Amino acid sequence: MDRLDELAIFVGIIEEGSLIRAARRLRRSPQAVTRGLAALEDRIGQRLVDRTTRRLAPTRAGLALCDRARELLSDYAAATSSRPAAEISGVVRVTAPVQFGRLHVAPIATRFLDRFPGARIELVLNDRNLDLIEEGIDIALRIGALRDSSLSVRRMGEVGRLWVASPDYLTQWGTPETPADLVHHETIQGAGPSAGVDVSLRAPPRARAISGAVSGERCGDATDRRARRPRHRSVAVVSGGGRPHARHLGPGVASI
Repeated sequence: MDRLDELAIFVGIIEEGSLIRAARRLRRSPQAVTRGLAALEDRIGQRLVDRTTRRLAPTRAGLALCDRARELLSDYAAATSSRPAAEISGVVRVTAPVQFGRLHVAPIATRFLDRFPGARIELVLNDRNLDLIEEGIDIALRIGALRDSSLSVRRMGEVGRLWVASPDYLTQWGTPETPADLVHHETIQGAGPSAGVDVSLRAPPRARAISGAVSGERCGDATDRRARRPRHRSVAVVSGGGRPHARHLGPGVASI
């Protein structure tokens, strides 16, 4: 056991007044705390703590050592935490989808530059999956399933999708009750590499999950009210920020 560990254990015992509480505070086993105290007493050649079945109290030698041990541990913590941080400088090229980059990446980049003023970030927002080598990209944030590659990949989180429609559209054509109903509605979706990624729909156990509706395929004619609807159309919005405003292109159910 490291001698600083012995001192830390000893200080913990004195401050907590209990071997068990000291073990919890230091995230050690009670046996390890007991061994650490015994090793310190053997090294010094004096009893540092008087122990009974009900109480634990430091001896006079223990009190003197505890004050000095606190100083040593404090000096060690200050010495190891005061090392100057390595200066970060240079250019980092980061690419991300347009909307995601504006909402999430740009604020993080700003905070990074506030912390490391010697660095510079070139934020390349593009809904296409740029070639990292050809474009000189250092970091790429991608949404969806990734192709196999030799690049280092780390999963950062999850992004959900919502299907929305205007009240006027739902009043005229009805509200889809299941994912399968979307084949009978006009849809507004994004176009580009990420548009076809992970677009299968999750349905309740009794509903039928489909992916044809979100790719614009015609999956069959409907009866009763659906039969009066126009054939299924899918508006593809190329701009990453265009889908929230796609109502100007006509009514439909949109994936955002």
